[in-house]
Amino acid sequence: TVHANLGNAVAAESLLTQVLRQTPTEDAENRVGLYQTLSDVLIAQDRLHEADSVLSILLNVSKASGNDLHDAARVSYASYLVRASDIAGADSVMSLVAPGITRRRKEEPVAYSDALAVLGRIRHLQFRLTEADSLYAVALRARESALGASHPHTARVLLRLAVVGMEMEEYDRAGELFDRALTIFGNSVGDESLLSTATLNDMALMAARLEDYSVAEDLQRAVVSRHVVNFGPNHSEVAMAKQNLATYLMRQDKLDDAEVLYDELLPLTRATMGPDHYLVAFPYLSKWELAIRRGLFPEALQAAIDAERQLRKTYDKDHPFLAVTASRRGRALALMGRNEEAEALLRYGNEILSSSEGWTAQKAKTQLWLNELIDSPNTAR
Repeated sequence: TVHANLGNAVAAESLLTQVLRQTPTEDAENRVGLYQTLSDVLIAQDRLHEADSVLSILLNVSKASGNDLHDAARVSYASYLVRASDIAGADSVMSLVAPGITRRRKEEPVAYSDALAVLGRIRHLQFRLTEADSLYAVALRARESALGASHPHTARVLLRLAVVGMEMEEYDRAGELFDRALTIFGNSVGDESLLSTATLNDMALMAARLEDYSVAEDLQRAVVSRHVVNFGPNHSEVAMAKQNLATYLMRQDKLDDAEVLYDELLPLTRATMGPDHYLVAFPYLSKWELAIRRGLFPEALQAAIDAERQLRKTYDKDHPFLAVTASRRGRALALMGRNEEAEALLRYGNEILSSSEGWTAQKAKTQLWLNELIDSPNTAR
């Protein structure tokens, strides 16, 4: 477990496998804990098929051992489904777990907080930010009570809460939570740990939201370097870190540097996350912005279409992500002089985003593009 928290996945896997061989079959409680940690280690290495197999064993072992262990196993399985982008499946699993976990919240506060944290993550990915914020807050109180305010598992929830605060544009609160999490991780698992690095990544995102792209770039370069050391160059965490870095470079008009990274990103993201993962859409969205900045509007339109095609593999047509791609298609069409098609897409995107929680920046952009098109249809270009 220590090795796993420090990012030493190979050492963690070796030790866990060794201990599993030595743990009696009848010792179900310890075997469940070992299988849970082993699945986490495999997921961290993007070995999702192997993690799925381990979790199948975990569910079978726990099912024969009573409701308490089985609920804990199902929480782990829901966490895996979130990582595999099956948000609906994870939500369904958690609906089975919630009644039992809630009844045992006083006897098992850590298991209760784990379940709330996973459910918060699901609501977060569904962009139900107020619900996610409330779930993370209760999970945080439970972990502080059970583990203490300075425990790294407590800080994990602090980090999630900070990200939701950032997305709700409560930047002062988010900044305070980021600082607290980074201090705890530094004191408990080290400044170079995966947890400290994840915090830097999110702090870079907030700097970018505040349009301080130079600070965001510096933080993100540290994240990329650490991830390459910890995971190797061909890993999903490296892909996501490079995606963010390329965006911060582009926002500073360092277009050639950004393009070099974008050329790497699409094959790397597909290879490490799978061809159907929603994050494969992000390099396309970035290529849209790069093409717009260079005045290559047909290329921008195709990038938005490709992003939408990718996102439809995960989300339904009324999801805010699809509204974003529709708006970007509309913007490209407006810049190409195809105003009627552009207006329809921008109105659709504006309608969906206006009824969605969060998404403030994209709402503002879509409304601006629509207003420009309506007010000056012949000069929008």
